[in-house]
Amino acid sequence: MTTREYAKNLFSQWSDRDFCNQPVFDKLLWQVLNGQRGVNTAGVFPINFTRWCNAMRDGDNPASEAQVREALARMEARRYVYIDEETGEGLIRTRVRNDDLERQPSVLLAALKIMCGFDSPKFAHVMLAELAQITIPVIDSDKPYGKKLQADLVAYYTLAQQHLKRVAEGFEPAQLVIPNPQENHPPHHPANQGPDHPPLDPPATWGNAEPANTTQGPSQGPSISVSGSVSGSLTSKGGHLGGGAESSSQPTANTPAPDSGDEPRARSSKPGDPEPPSRCVRHRDQPADDTAPACRPCAAFRQAHERWTERQRRRDLTADSEATYQRAAAAAEAIANCRLCDPDGYLPNRAVCTHDPGQADTNARGIARARAALAAKTTPDPDETAEEPSDVA
Repeated sequence: MTTREYAKNLFSQWSDRDFCNQPVFDKLLWQVLNGQRGVNTAGVFPINFTRWCNAMRDGDNPASEAQVREALARMEARRYVYIDEETGEGLIRTRVRNDDLERQPSVLLAALKIMCGFDSPKFAHVMLAELAQITIPVIDSDKPYGKKLQADLVAYYTLAQQHLKRVAEGFEPAQLVIPNPQENHPPHHPANQGPDHPPLDPPATWGNAEPANTTQGPSQGPSISVSGSVSGSLTSKGGHLGGGAESSSQPTANTPAPDSGDEPRARSSKPGDPEPPSRCVRHRDQPADDTAPACRPCAAFRQAHERWTERQRRRDLTADSEATYQRAAAAAEAIANCRLCDPDGYLPNRAVCTHDPGQADTNARGIARARAALAAKTTPDPDETAEEPSDVA
């Protein structure tokens, strides 16, 4: 278990209708569980009813274990927290994403390694679905450490996925405690609106989802890359604990009509996505370095071009990530089949292993030849280089 000094208390959870609709006891218990020091980077923590009952005390009266168990069952039904008493552990489902580990590659690697050690079929089943929503960063570094970290992230993502599938095999979702299943929705989701729940004013940044970036490109799922493109508006799904984004096919105020003359056509995320012009027909012949005219069609074209540029950037990242994935998969296979190095690919002397059993002998022979060449190198005789005495007249 890793020791933590603090836990994130997201502002968004207090405007999330599903979270706020919970009983006060459940919301406080969530804070207690989330704020434990014993929660590791993958969201797993040890069961400790004594500590939880004391933390949930009301004045001098601690909560009963039955109260805590009932609250945990309700929270599991809402997919917040899962408990497996066979392993003596609990799991905060979205801890990895809520801690924003996509921007902390080294910590994300530690979380993936922990997932490779899961032995709870329930947790494996839950995290297998969660893993598909975790993006693996593309590290933009030419240094050996950066390259190795990238390869390790890809390799351990694959290993974690394979391990979770193996452990979760045979586990039936019916075994989860879901008497009244609830789906987490964001505050502005239609499911949270109706006669008794008028729509809330969306925040200014609603729909402007940004990809994870640590001077690297984001990725989605096992391809370790961003697949496809996002056009139109983005709608968050899953509430403050759900995360992720999905593209909306509904037109928005910023999306021009497909056949409006001067307006740009809707872009496609499929192959065959040529670069659109950045200005309307009337101003397209102006030099590119001229000041952009105050023209509404030009603004629409400019926005379409910016969206295309972002899609192209993601396609480039996808190609780079797939190449990185292939290299990392080959490296992971070589490490698994090598008897010389440790599971991280290092030799006992901490040198990077080449996975070549004959490399040590080759190196030894090369060193021997170099030493022999140095020893055989002729050096001038001191007597021959001594200055001859001059004749004295």
